Parts: sequence; structure tokens; C-alpha cells
Amino acid sequence: MTKFTDRDMARLCLCAAKGEDITDSVAQAINGGKSIASFVEDAMIHRVLALLAKQLLALDAGPDELESRLTPQFFFSRNLRLKSQLVQLDEALGSIGSRIVLLKGAVQLFEPIYPHIGMRDMADLDFLVDDPKAFEALATLGYQPQDSSERMPSSLELEPGKNHLPPVWRERDLVTLEAHVSPVSRLYTHLISPKFAEDARRVQSTKALFVPSPVDQLHVLLVHALLHDRDSMHGALFLRSLVECELLFDSLSASQRAEAERSLSQRGGGGLWSSWRAFADWCFNGDDRALLRSPGAWMLITEFRIRGAREAGVLPVALFARLARLFQPRYWTSGILSVQTKKLVDPAFWQRFSTKLKMVFRN
Repeated sequence: MTKFTDRDMARLCLCAAKGEDITDSVAQAINGGKSIASFVEDAMIHRVLALLAKQLLALDAGPDELESRLTPQFFFSRNLRLKSQLVQLDEALGSIGSRIVLLKGAVQLFEPIYPHIGMRDMADLDFLVDDPKAFEALATLGYQPQDSSERMPSSLELEPGKNHLPPVWRERDLVTLEAHVSPVSRLYTHLISPKFAEDARRVQSTKALFVPSPVDQLHVLLVHALLHDRDSMHGALFLRSLVECELLFDSLSASQRAEAERSLSQRGGGGLWSSWRAFADWCFNGDDRALLRSPGAWMLITEFRIRGAREAGVLPVALFARLARLFQPRYWTSGILSVQTKKLVDPAFWQRFSTKLKMVFRN
């Protein structure tokens, strides 16, 4: 019996994200020994439950394995509510002559690369702020810091090592809003165009909501998918982000792809690009030889495989990635060290670390 791996899951997710019917493929995996419960668990870990909700529902999963509320209709209506949050913010921003640039999942609410907006789950809404007047609009709409000990942002000043301001929320809303001053971590800002905000274009029928250019959006997605959180014990290399990178790449014209590769390489990301394309060929196209294209490709594919062991794999590779960061000059100038030092004196961090360590040995 062939084991169903994260690589198999990735191919199913990409097909589903393209609007293809994968019900038979999912059923075949279940019949091959993959339980519905473990399939749902994997989908939750990789943040693709909304993407696969239709197929899982077709399997007639019981209430203990898939809650009845987690249906395609649930995610669709949920995302419509999230979109309405941003539409309301658009009106407030437009009235004071300010604007924001949508990031990551927030872009999908207005210009989805999926067949419809209900196929992408979101835990928050991210956007870039380049004008502190935007915080006036948030305050007018009743937003408050999620952490009651924090003050409502009024400037673009950040704590060392941070790339976003404290999340804000309203009790009636489903998710928090996260205002970023940089679209990626300070460790990777050199990979993003310095004209990122300037080249953003306004969303049709809005006053103050902008989206990145397709090339800039791909670069941000790549950084978040392949570089962010690699040293986090909570996981990284999630299929949702990897699938979105592939969808956006497929949507680009030949000239846009060439520009995306050229500009990223000029900023020192040539190795990232080549490793990513090798990984994509291995993961989505079944090219086993892609593993040998470069040391970076081998490391990325190997790490993805190790992470397939869940807790038993995530913590060791996260610790390795944390050590590897120490040899990056930008790590010492990014301010991230101060953030991580604060974690070391936080009892909650050590409690989480102890829990993860116990899970590693248990597995």
C-alpha cells in the first residue's frame, strides 16, 4: 500500500485550486488507507480546509471528523463578511484621502486567483500602510488594539524586529486587521521592490484599496511561503502558500515571469527562485530529478519531506533553521534578535516548547 504523503496532498490541492474535480482522487486516497480524520487534520495543518471542503463534504464525513459548519457555503459567506470589513474601511479611508495596499489573503477577496473567494481561509486581514492617517479611519470605525495593554497606532514607528503594528479588532468582526509597514520581515526586505507601494494599483470600484503588481505580489508570496517561519516550531512550508505561488505563477504572462525572475535575481534572490521552481516541478509535476538541480533545491525538498512527519519533523528543522540564521549578516541588523530574546524570558514560550518537545518524543 502506497503511503499518502504531503506531496500527494499538494497535487490534489493545486488541482482543486484550479477548479478541477478531485472527489475521485480524494476517495481513492481514503480507500487506500488514509482516514477521513487524518485527511481533515492534514488539511487544517496546511491551511487548505476551505480549499478541500467540497471534496471532504462529498465523502459524507461524520460530525466528529468534519464539523457541519465547515462547508463551502460557510467559507464563502465568511469571506464575504471579511470583504465587507475592507469595503467599510475603504469608505473611511477615501473620506480622509488615505489608502492601504492589501497583502496576502486580503488580495484574494477582491482579485482571487481561485475560482471563487470561498476557497481561501483567513485568520486575519493584512495590509500595508504608508500613511499614518489610515489609523484615523480605523479609530473612526471603532477598531481597538487586540491587546488591551497596547495603544492604538498613530505612527509608522515599529518595535525593533517587527514588520507590522499591533493587530486591531472590533468585537462584531470575525478577524483582526494587521497593519504592516513592510510587506515582509525586515530580514527579507531586500528581496522586495523599493517601489512596491508606488507600483500598486487601485482595486476597481474602490477609493482607497490597492493591490500589488502581479510581479510584486509573487515576490511577497514567495518570501512568505518559502522563507517566513522556517525557524518557527508552529510549522512552515504550508501547502496553501505553496499552491498560491503556483497559481499566481501560472497566471503570469511569459514576459511577467521573466521580469519576476530577473528582478528577484538582481536583488539577491536568484537562488530562491531556482530552488522554488525545482521544488514546484518535484512537488506538483512529479519530477524526482528536480531534487538534484541545486543544493538549495535539495535542502528545500528534503525539509518539506521531513516536515511531513509533523511534530517529530517540524521541531528539529525549525531548530536547524534558527541556527542557520545566525550566519546571516542581515539577522544581526534586522532587530529580530531582540524579539527572540524577549521570547526566551517568556514562560509561555518555554511551556509551548516543552509541549512540542513531548510531542516529538511521543511520535
